[in-house]
Amino acid sequence: MSRFLTTLIMVVGVWANVAAENKPNGVRCALNVQQWDTERSSNVLLWADTADFLKDVNVTGFAVGLSIDVCVAAFDTVSARFAVHVYTFAPQPEHGAKNFQVEYGLPARIDDLTGKNGVRYSLTVLPLEPVWIDTAWCPYSHHTVEDFSVDPSAHMNIYYVPQTLGDFYWNSIKGMLEEEYENMNLMVNFSMPGKYLLYVCPCKLNTVIWDDRFAMMIDPLRSTIFAVYAKEFNSIYPFLISQAAVYHNFGYAPPFLADGFANYLSFAIYDMKKMKAEGRLIPLDSLLDTHAYFQTDPYLSDRMSATFVRFLVNQYRIGLFIELYRKSDDLGLRAQIEETYGKKIGELEAEWLNYVDTVSITYEQAGYYASIAETRLDYAGTYQYAREMFRLATNRRDSLEALGLMSRSAFFTGDYYAATDEQLRLLGLTDTVAGEWMKLAGYRMMNGEYEQAATALDRAYSLDSTNSLVRFNQAMLRQFTGDTLGARQLFSWLVQSGGQSGGMIEGQVMLANLLAATGAKADKSEALNNYNAVVATLSRQDQRHNPSASQSMWLGIAYLGTGDTGNAEDYLQTALFLETRPFYQGMILLWLGKVADVRGERSVARDYYQKVLAGASAHYYQEEARRLLDRPYRR
Repeated sequence: MSRFLTTLIMVVGVWANVAAENKPNGVRCALNVQQWDTERSSNVLLWADTADFLKDVNVTGFAVGLSIDVCVAAFDTVSARFAVHVYTFAPQPEHGAKNFQVEYGLPARIDDLTGKNGVRYSLTVLPLEPVWIDTAWCPYSHHTVEDFSVDPSAHMNIYYVPQTLGDFYWNSIKGMLEEEYENMNLMVNFSMPGKYLLYVCPCKLNTVIWDDRFAMMIDPLRSTIFAVYAKEFNSIYPFLISQAAVYHNFGYAPPFLADGFANYLSFAIYDMKKMKAEGRLIPLDSLLDTHAYFQTDPYLSDRMSATFVRFLVNQYRIGLFIELYRKSDDLGLRAQIEETYGKKIGELEAEWLNYVDTVSITYEQAGYYASIAETRLDYAGTYQYAREMFRLATNRRDSLEALGLMSRSAFFTGDYYAATDEQLRLLGLTDTVAGEWMKLAGYRMMNGEYEQAATALDRAYSLDSTNSLVRFNQAMLRQFTGDTLGARQLFSWLVQSGGQSGGMIEGQVMLANLLAATGAKADKSEALNNYNAVVATLSRQDQRHNPSASQSMWLGIAYLGTGDTGNAEDYLQTALFLETRPFYQGMILLWLGKVADVRGERSVARDYYQKVLAGASAHYYQEEARRLLDRPYRR
């Protein structure tokens, strides 16, 4: 666990040093890509953006048909010196490279770059001003081997920064993206399978020119994919691997087509139906100019392109779309669509909108995208798609599955009242499963509805008196309602019985907490024995694999019981870092406050308790936090 805290200390130290100086360390530049229009004999703007470039750092990106590298070598208050390398994404890539020394506000340009089907591009880099780039919270570089670890999968090498969210969840990311690749492959039969380099970044690396529409970057010439995976923001989508594979197998196409094709398997039709009903769509024709496409609300352009391509593929044939994809370019897309399908854009638009209205969404589709949302830690999205599953359910089994997912995802969002409501609906369909009554009791307790929780637990116990998790929740309820003796007896039974159906470790920690609180010498000795047993068990598990948030939390609580506040804080901080569900975040924050109180850090403890109250914590954790704000925790 020391690596985790060392990383935090290192980042804070770097931030302190850089913030103290606060001097320019890079240059802000405007970039654009233009294509030569042979009919008008002039350049047409396709893409424009701004980016900050650290001095002496090679920064890479991909824009329309160009792979770009920029490295600032020197700058002052008047001008900047930098090198630019650019490669065209074409069957025969063309390389352009120049060193520039230009004043701010003056363009540096590389012209006559030959792309797909002989189109001519120009790239402009215009330095604007020297800037200070805060590298403290993202000090990593994909050029530095030591910054990233790597694990392979069938079609990817997945890179992640050790001790970040990608480290702990890379396996679920792998499963989601590999499944997307296989599903896409079944449809188009990729003839050029490749190995893609996926960088699961904890933040937006300063070595990448990001597509800020979605906080990602896909460079098909290097077969590299960059995305952000953090609790605060997550841009890991199945789209990433589909886009990389589409580029690899079919080459470049205008982003309206390329993005839409990569999103063929997405759930865009669900959002599109709603947006059409709400009158939020814009004319299709307005998205066929590449620069306009990039300037449009990305949520809207993404759904419109995805559903239009899906319409073309499904209503005509995929071979015809591939023909369009391969011959298209950014300036001729409108005419090329009309030529390929033998219809005006307006006619195709009318057919597409009718398709949006009439195409059906299946229960299986909603379920698939609910699972993707949960993998992405998008619990609100999971709940939304689970509700769609319930609407589409045609039998009791599907209704039960949907309601179960609705209650769980509502719980994951911290909406315990919604979780309760959905669980009640589920029990209206099946009332003979002990575990479902126990879940209802759990949600009731989180809302402070203890009498209703007791009724639900009585029902669960009557259905399965041997279920140790039911007994664990009965013990918790007794503790929350002030019956500490009854709680202690039930926790003791749980520990002695071995917790065959779960709750053994948790029950052992809760029993130790109650014993330690009595102050009696014998009880404190027994409590210490239980804490040490938990530490021994969970430490062995921790050595075999990366810890889970739950395992780290219980290990941290047990370490506090032994008096080891150092390890207690370390494990609890790790748990807080990994945990994405408000219920458990509230519990972890409460125990971090207790660690601070034991250390005599009262102001730190109070801050943690305030965070418990500010978040979507369970009622009983909020009540305990209020008590601890008035009276410090003591072991």
